[in-house]
Amino acid sequence: MAFVVILAAAAAQGLIPPFSLPGTGVTGLRQAVLNNAAGMYALAGVLFFFLYLRKRDDFYFWLSLGLGLVGIGLFAVLIQPSVGSFIGWTGRSAQYLGACFALVAILGVRQNARRTGISLSDLFDTFFGGEATTNAILAAAQESVWLFGTDGTILMANPTALKRLGGRSKAEVIGHPYSEFMSPALAQARREQLDKVIRTQAPVRFEDERDGISFDHSFYPVFDDSGRVVSIAAFSRDVTDQMRVNAALKENEAVLRSFFDSPVSCGDRGSDCR
Repeated sequence: MAFVVILAAAAAQGLIPPFSLPGTGVTGLRQAVLNNAAGMYALAGVLFFFLYLRKRDDFYFWLSLGLGLVGIGLFAVLIQPSVGSFIGWTGRSAQYLGACFALVAILGVRQNARRTGISLSDLFDTFFGGEATTNAILAAAQESVWLFGTDGTILMANPTALKRLGGRSKAEVIGHPYSEFMSPALAQARREQLDKVIRTQAPVRFEDERDGISFDHSFYPVFDDSGRVVSIAAFSRDVTDQMRVNAALKENEAVLRSFFDSPVSCGDRGSDCR
């Protein structure tokens, strides 16, 4: 944890080389970080799969699959020829799918806790040996991960999600309606998306903006044994920088198109241009 704090402080002060340079592209640091991250996720996925083979617990299976897909997704982003390429989007899709499988593992533990009467924290202790390790795994996700009840109550929020709410603690968020933390208009729009997931029993994806930050949201229905939607799993990603880049690219494209489409003047005599 101390290393992460020191690294973040150094990055904020500009003491660490950037991941990319304007007009040059990505740097070696970015490649090294992605290489290591992809390797560690892949290794973690393999280790959890071996645990699954030994203990035959579904939790290890889904978590190994999720971590493996995140590792594959990071590797795809590493080798993508350009931003927005097919390989890049495939990598991002693999990371989203991996996060979904990891959430399936967590929801499975939650269901076991309800069935057995053992507390959720105690069950996680049997898998990881402590709450700190569980929090570290959830904290590794750059996306905000939420679990909403059908009535809009927040049932789970990872550390990234809590940071989006101004760094509030779990006690201040879990069990509270999401509408407490946003404007009435945004809360109403969010309610419509939750109702759509419940009504159609299918995932929905949409974008919105809060406090000048653009988010890309993916909402997924969570079913009980009878096939009824009992909660909604949500993944939210900050796409502000990506949207700014896309807007700049479109603006440059419009300028170039205007330049090439404009008529060429060759004087008042109407002679051919030479």
